[in-house]
Amino acid sequence: MEALNKQLRFSTTQEARILPPPDTAAKSPYTDYRHWTQAGLFVRVMKPDAQGRVRRLWVHRYKVNSPDGNGGVVKQDKKVSLGFVQAFEGEVAMSLEQALHKVLSTRADTKSERFGSKHREPRLTVAAAWEHYDTENATHRQATRDKDQKTFTRYFSHFMDKYLDELPYGFWTGFQKKLLNEKARVGERPTAAGGTEAVYVGPVSAATMRGIINVGVTLYELAGRYGGLWDVEKDYNPAREAKKRLPAPNKKTEHIPLKQLGLAWRAAEQFCAPWWSDLFQCYVLTGLRRSLMVEMRFEQIDFERGVYMIDPNRRGTKRRGSNLAGQSKKGKQTVQMIELPLCQHVLSILKARQEFAPDKDGWVWYASRPLRGTRNNPAQRLSDPRSSWVMIEEILGGLHFGAHDLRRTFATAGGACAADLFAVSLLLLHSPATVAKEVGVPTITLEYINTAEAQEKMRTAAEQISAYVRRLVADSAAKVPVLEPKLHSEIEAALAGSGTEEETETEDA
Repeated sequence: MEALNKQLRFSTTQEARILPPPDTAAKSPYTDYRHWTQAGLFVRVMKPDAQGRVRRLWVHRYKVNSPDGNGGVVKQDKKVSLGFVQAFEGEVAMSLEQALHKVLSTRADTKSERFGSKHREPRLTVAAAWEHYDTENATHRQATRDKDQKTFTRYFSHFMDKYLDELPYGFWTGFQKKLLNEKARVGERPTAAGGTEAVYVGPVSAATMRGIINVGVTLYELAGRYGGLWDVEKDYNPAREAKKRLPAPNKKTEHIPLKQLGLAWRAAEQFCAPWWSDLFQCYVLTGLRRSLMVEMRFEQIDFERGVYMIDPNRRGTKRRGSNLAGQSKKGKQTVQMIELPLCQHVLSILKARQEFAPDKDGWVWYASRPLRGTRNNPAQRLSDPRSSWVMIEEILGGLHFGAHDLRRTFATAGGACAADLFAVSLLLLHSPATVAKEVGVPTITLEYINTAEAQEKMRTAAEQISAYVRRLVADSAAKVPVLEPKLHSEIEAALAGSGTEEETETEDA
């Protein structure tokens, strides 16, 4: 009697060699395990023999057309043993690559018989379509590809062997509903005791669900390009249609009101440790995304020219990977750094920190001594100021804020004092498409930000914002009223995301 484990799978030879044999009490003498991506390829694990040895075989399972005796044909299941996964009693082991080659050759011959001389591309499963992801997105940043791979593995593992053209609109709307409202079972994993346990994911936010369903949309686009969708209309993409039914994600609109910013600044100086106060001030005066702030290094600061040198491949730059190839130099790919002007007040903070830094080229936000939880923070950097900033929140009457709220505060201050909102948008490192829309031109090239004209615009705006904030600090003690400006629509739109790294660093999609 056939036994098939529908949960545990393999993708490498090493994984194939450790797949568990069936329990001695099981009726079937073997268990078959699927390959993660190649349809039809299995590892058959036999029960241990009298000496406790376990045989593992590569097996190809597929369908063939056979005569039915009435002039027609009937589909029959065929199971062919290809060879041993591990050497056994003198039999030579077959590599995974050899097994895959045999499977692909057999399936190609079978398709030729089925369709005669008419050529047709292989029909693609979810997993098979994903195999084309790296090829089609080779220019995307590694962080983007890693994020998509993590999403795919986490949320799509339980239906990887399904054919995409058999997953209708109803499947994807149900998939969304399940993840949005409850936990969804996505498979099993082995336990230390030798058994297995169920793996659940969810529920997720609307913003996270949008990122998950975007991967589904990508799968159909890949399958369409490679001819892997059979007997469906052109541009068939039910995941895209289901995405239209998603609820709107929550928008982040909070910031420290300008009438309270001076008070918050003075509270930070009085109630926070100097390094947390410095971090607060740098967020307010740069508007940097969290990743670009906490991962800042002294070697990236050109103190002579007063600029932060940022690799456009990093998270937080909003630069499309397809525009970052650079020119090959001695076999290496080079890219032009983004030069972001910093105001004099921020530069003075960074110089003061460098004086006492254990590594003069290392982390700007180094810890003064080992921190709790250093197992998860081996670099011992300052990255999470929230417990310190609680003191500021209490002074502000319980107003909660985070790093992204200070980014919005910077933009609001820029809207109140800067003469050039285009320069403010450049300082915020908005995507080139957003900047182009802001200034009313067809496109802004990646290199524009480093031109002398753009650098002068940004430096002027940075110093204007710094002077304005310092004036707010002085005026707060004198109770001078402050008017709250309304952000320009394009800057507001660019800042309206939720503010988390996962949800704002997706410009490559």
